[in-house]
Amino acid sequence: MVEDSGAFSAEVMSFVRAYLRSVWSLELLLLMRQKSDRIWAIDELTQELRASDLIVGRIIQDFQQFGLVIESSPGKFRYSAANSALHELVDQIAKLYAVRPVAMIDAIVNSPKHRIQSFADAFKFKRR
Repeated sequence: MVEDSGAFSAEVMSFVRAYLRSVWSLELLLLMRQKSDRIWAIDELTQELRASDLIVGRIIQDFQQFGLVIESSPGKFRYSAANSALHELVDQIAKLYAVRPVAMIDAIVNSPKHRIQSFADAFKFKRR
């Protein structure tokens, strides 16, 4: 069954394009939002998501710049949307993901920014 991400509001799609560069980003944001009173270390988030420190670290760095996460103490982070409008949008994203996960994932994976970045990443050379 394929879901249509086109039914999401323009505001939701703008958020997805601007803030959610991967499904990891979505999962991390929703985890931290769900447990917003908890202060997390990178390794705890890494373990919870079964991701790498590099991925989680980059997402946290992005989320700090976006006003979604604050550093409570050195190396410790918690969800804290910069304003109520942003918080309400994150709540809306969580609700949509709960009822239409495939459509939300599709919106992330098929966002123009994600496709361009994936293409560019294919040409990166790793240093040894």
